[in-house]
Amino acid sequence: MVFTQAQLKILVEHRCRHAGITPGVLANRIYGESNRKALARLMAGHGISATSAERASAWMLETWPPETPWPEEVPRPRRGRRITSRRQAEECAR
Repeated sequence: MVFTQAQLKILVEHRCRHAGITPGVLANRIYGESNRKALARLMAGHGISATSAERASAWMLETWPPETPWPEEVPRPRRGRRITSRRQAEECAR
């Protein structure tokens, strides 16, 4: 599943707040040095590439700490179910 940029922004804010880190630190964890400014661009409203959004989405889903609550505003797919369309993503959120 690839989150929208608005959803990614919510996830970044939530993850950083709960982990006590900045978006720059989180970007370094997701992208390494190759794209460490991606989340700063996203948070400033400039957006990121589809490839960067895909990578951040996958990383968020794979590494979300179980003790950190998932933001209610962002649909989270059920484990073990591959999401291939926006309609499926909306169905999973219900």
